[in-house]
Amino acid sequence: MNVDFNQFTENSRQAITCAHRIARQCSYASLEPAVLVVAIMQTDRDMVPFLLEQMNIEKVPFFTALSDAMQQLPHNGSADGAITFSPATEQVLTTAQRLAPVSYTHLRAHETVLDL
Repeated sequence: MNVDFNQFTENSRQAITCAHRIARQCSYASLEPAVLVVAIMQTDRDMVPFLLEQMNIEKVPFFTALSDAMQQLPHNGSADGAITFSPATEQVLTTAQRLAPVSYTHLRAHETVLDL
């Protein structure tokens, strides 16, 4: 995987570290996007609900689906086994890295317009 974690924010790196810890504790075979969402919620309790609201997605069905997805994740049977990123998680992180400079520029443009 060609992701430079130094390009992520400190909060993003904390969420990835938290996701890895969750995957190890639950003995998941790999780190899946659902685990990353749970980790984001643990590191910033307001982020996911805020995004769901912005996208007009109902929270209860989303969290129910997330819980169901977590229960369906394959286990490797050992809490001390090696945890790797799943292909889906690799795609999420690669896309996030590619979009990060655009997102930062976009945010700075809004700050400039608002004289912040």
